[in-house]
Amino acid sequence: MLRIGICDDNREDIARIRELAVRFSEEHPETPVQIQAYGQPYDLLDEVEKSGGFDLYLLDVVMPHMTGVALARRLRERKERAEILFLTNASGAVNYDFHVGDFMMITDQVSNFVPSPLIGPNIEELGERFCDMSQIYNHDLCRILRETAEELGVHLQEGTYIQLTGPNYETPKEVKMCRILGADAVGMSTACEAVAANHMGMKICGISCISNMGCGMSEQPLSHEEVKETADRVAPLFKKLITASITRMGRM
Repeated sequence: MLRIGICDDNREDIARIRELAVRFSEEHPETPVQIQAYGQPYDLLDEVEKSGGFDLYLLDVVMPHMTGVALARRLRERKERAEILFLTNASGAVNYDFHVGDFMMITDQVSNFVPSPLIGPNIEELGERFCDMSQIYNHDLCRILRETAEELGVHLQEGTYIQLTGPNYETPKEVKMCRILGADAVGMSTACEAVAANHMGMKICGISCISNMGCGMSEQPLSHEEVKETADRVAPLFKKLITASITRMGRM
């Protein structure tokens, strides 16, 4: 039995995941799949505490304070032995050289505007109190992403990602602030997860899909429909890049 816990308030996302699970069960009848969806992260965490967790967690939320590390600890306790965290997101361009539909490999990040997932008592078995942050995004994994993109003929931008709290889009002045701070793309997730994973010694890489230009960089108002439209348009190419990259990472 493969138990999957999902925390996502988007019913379409959950439906797609269930469809993939059904397909997996048909191809692997010896491994039945059980999916439990939750609307709030704390509901999922309550179930984790009661039952000992799931085999796989799928979360579309930013986990505040120690919640992200609590999940990481549960995964470690269940000996999932995940060594690599591959982060993906949809983000807004801050860099004027970027275009809607571009992919950006994350080489560094700014996370000062959101609570650190390491706030609170340190979990010593995961990592030291003050973890080094000089290489959050692993150079070897970035090299694989770069080489894979080149082989596939995929234009891959590189840059710094900044996470703000959301759930609103940024104002023009906030986008300008992000640019002054050295960011190339802005979003509402990813950096927190990278901090938690870096603390526990995982190798991390990440790719952002540039779904829109930052507020004030064009005359067009921002909308979630634009983000979804861009994501759907570039999805086949994105899937190709991710699949080929993960295959190469498996040979490391």
